[in-house]
Amino acid sequence: MPPPTGWAKCNVDGSFVSQSGEAGVGVVVRDSEGQVILTAWRVIFRCQDAVEAEAEALACLEGLRLAAQWVQGSIILESDRARVIQAMQKKEDRSALRFILEEAKDQAQVLVDWRITKVKRESNLVAHELAHFARRNMYTAVWLGRVPVGVEGLIRNDCNLGANFNSPFQQVITLKKINPSNCNIRKI
Repeated sequence: MPPPTGWAKCNVDGSFVSQSGEAGVGVVVRDSEGQVILTAWRVIFRCQDAVEAEAEALACLEGLRLAAQWVQGSIILESDRARVIQAMQKKEDRSALRFILEEAKDQAQVLVDWRITKVKRESNLVAHELAHFARRNMYTAVWLGRVPVGVEGLIRNDCNLGANFNSPFQQVITLKKINPSNCNIRKI
């Protein structure tokens, strides 16, 4: 579901492997028409704890940093980790994540307005896949107005476009518009 007019939606997710401490974060930002503003992933070389949700907190921080830099307007930050959302909504947090969360809240102060909401994991699949991509490939990237090949199918499913689509190796897509009755994709 797209955000209200004048708002952008920033979905974030973290991926963590406890055996190695490797982690990644994924971010996708869309405007109120569903157009992709940016997609991003960041590798985290040393993450401490899945229980405390450090990777997810870092994902919120990264999403707010990118939103502050590239989005003009208000942001709805969406995550599938209730623990982090609750901590972000509190005035004060005394957990091990407090420094990350304080930095995220500081980034949010640059925005016109912001709120954070919990979404089901199924509604966060693009950010989820980008987080896994960062962890597996060990590098960081930001794509402005573009969608990497690895998640174009997930973007298409978000849009309910069906399977009639050319080879992902021949194109990168940019969403022009998403609304419940009509989805258009512009091929580059």
